[in-house]
Amino acid sequence: MAAVKYTLEEFVHEMDALLKEQPDQEKIFNVGSSYMERLIGNPDAISPEYRVPSGKGNRPKHGSYLLYRGDETGLLVTSVVWGPGDHASPHDHHTWGMIGVMSNTLSETRFR
Repeated sequence: MAAVKYTLEEFVHEMDALLKEQPDQEKIFNVGSSYMERLIGNPDAISPEYRVPSGKGNRPKHGSYLLYRGDETGLLVTSVVWGPGDHASPHDHHTWGMIGVMSNTLSETRFR
């Protein structure tokens, strides 16, 4: 029997359901990270066109694609692609977030 793979749609459904409970941040991360682990365990969950740099603009090695925007919960799911040597200047998103790396590696420096 073939293993059933976790999909983007399942991730969105479970995260939206979690956020509708209005949990504290600790629960969001504890429960949400298990969903994220399942999602990144299936690279096919993200369509190939959203897993490559855009090849456009002043950052051709970068791509950022909005995959889902939740009306009720405000959940945003994006696919961000960093090509070799790409980088971003220090910045703050002013919100919580979770990062799942599906392929290669990501180096991050935290500033306080």
